[in-house]
Amino acid sequence: MVDYRPDGRCRPDPGLHPDVHGARRVDAVRGCGRGTGHFVLPPPRRRFHRRGPDHGADPAAGHGRPREGAGGPGAGVEPGQGPILVGPRRNAAGRPGRRHRHHAVLHRRALHHADSDGRLRGDLPPAHRRPPPRAHGVAVPAAPPHLFIRHSPRSRPPFTRRTLRGHVYRGSSSGPTGHARTAARPESNRTVNSRTVASRRPAAPITAVLAASALAGATGITALTGVAAAQPTAPAHDVAERVILAPAADAARGMTVTFRAADQGAAVEYRPADGDAEPVRVDATPKGTALAGGVHQTAAMTDLAPATGYEYRIVTPGGDAGPWHQFTTAPDGHAGPVDMLFFGDAQNGLTEEWRTTAQSAFAAVPDAELILQSGDMIDQAHLDGEWGDWYAAMDGKPATTPLLTAIGNHEFTVDPFATAYNNHYTHPANGPEILRNTTYYVDRGGVRIITLMANSIFLDQQREFLDTALADNPNQWSVVMFHQPVHNAGTARDDRSYGDAFAETIERHNVDLVLNGHDHAYARGHKTANVVDGVNTGPVYMVATAGSKFYETSADNPSWSGQGAERAVWAQQTSTFQKITVDACTMDVKAVITVEGDERVTSNDAAGAGTTLDEFTIDKCGEDKQVR
Repeated sequence: MVDYRPDGRCRPDPGLHPDVHGARRVDAVRGCGRGTGHFVLPPPRRRFHRRGPDHGADPAAGHGRPREGAGGPGAGVEPGQGPILVGPRRNAAGRPGRRHRHHAVLHRRALHHADSDGRLRGDLPPAHRRPPPRAHGVAVPAAPPHLFIRHSPRSRPPFTRRTLRGHVYRGSSSGPTGHARTAARPESNRTVNSRTVASRRPAAPITAVLAASALAGATGITALTGVAAAQPTAPAHDVAERVILAPAADAARGMTVTFRAADQGAAVEYRPADGDAEPVRVDATPKGTALAGGVHQTAAMTDLAPATGYEYRIVTPGGDAGPWHQFTTAPDGHAGPVDMLFFGDAQNGLTEEWRTTAQSAFAAVPDAELILQSGDMIDQAHLDGEWGDWYAAMDGKPATTPLLTAIGNHEFTVDPFATAYNNHYTHPANGPEILRNTTYYVDRGGVRIITLMANSIFLDQQREFLDTALADNPNQWSVVMFHQPVHNAGTARDDRSYGDAFAETIERHNVDLVLNGHDHAYARGHKTANVVDGVNTGPVYMVATAGSKFYETSADNPSWSGQGAERAVWAQQTSTFQKITVDACTMDVKAVITVEGDERVTSNDAAGAGTTLDEFTIDKCGEDKQVR
């Protein structure tokens, strides 16, 4: 069981069923401003009808009660087609009720993004119905008949249409459904940027019960996510693709590799890189069927020596071997400067702006030993092409440089069990079992990096884990990463859920650096109470973005001032990468601009790709920590 509590700051949205108000602590009810999406699972309304035995339908065939006036029995409904909601009765004017039309559109947006004409296939006569959408040759089935998802239109913050390289566009990069990002005719900057529009494909996290059951090992999730359970077909590669390294909990002695191959039963061979020793062979464990064919698999390389170079390769069940990839394990404790890279949301502009950010970072810090990303790697989790674009932008860097990720709200978009996220990444299993692969810690080079799930799911368990991981930290440094910020970078949100959940623990343990994304703007600051003689002596809170999607911000941001905090630097319409260098008693952090929008604003007037937006040092060389 999961205990919920209503949000005392808000009153219920009359449009929501009363049984589900308070299921998630998000700003998705009236009076709360803008927040993330709201997924609920209400019982059926009286004036709506569901397909099934109660209405004389054949569940196996997918038939349901015909809409009145739509023709004879069963007209407009075919097996496996259409929405699960039909009705209500027509109004006095003979048209479908306005509420039905509204909820039908919301349902289509939540579950049927692949229908590019925006029509509900199940409500159309057979002669006018579009064929089922396909993703890389795999048919995507209709939504399951027991899942109804409502997205609150009030919960979507606006985002600005960007004008980059002389054209206007919205949405994500091209995906497997063939929806390439298209450019509109050039418009003036004033005309374009004065307009804000809601996201065409809003993200909506799920309720705690749904997410928890998935993360705890629920099975049979293919139908729920709208992904066809097709027979695996060979991906477009020889042996394996999307090869991603991740450190074990002790990064000096273990490493995992996750990849996609045509067939399960692959193996990983590894050995020291400085000789011709007989490689150790480890059978890979299947993680799940890939969205577009193939099987995601993972293997653990154990009993490694600290600060040692290794090489590994992936071998198919038939004995075909891929190329050797090299990596170096972490030192045992601190041993000289360690460079890391941190990215915020990629999400949109995966083939252009995200690629620019990633390549700029790798060119500036070619010897980075660890990559961190705080969620929303993609926009639509069920679109395999977006995962491919996200990975391709890095030119295979994660195959040789370990990567740690946090899960964002978009990793749940049209994928309520975060299947694609869990298929792509394998993280240490040292967090709560109910939150495995999303809440964990890694010790590397004198730093404990703690990653939390956030997303308003089991926040109490996450806080307890965070408290324990910080109390038991054997290292000098601590970094905490999760998606939604403690202090929002944009002014469209003032979500204090994560400050309420985590800030007291972060402050009590004096965490060195907190890394967040989600807000598509830049901010760095601290609690005002930690300022002594004009110098911050407490945790640093940082929010960053890395793609093409931007939210507005300004000099007046109540998410900071209203929670006893202040910003040192802030920026809007500015994507960056962050270089983090840890030495014996200092941590140097530098944010570098990679992409700008036409309405870029920075608090310090920094401008231009390659320019340093922000730079600071956390100094522990004296008696007290100072941030300067």
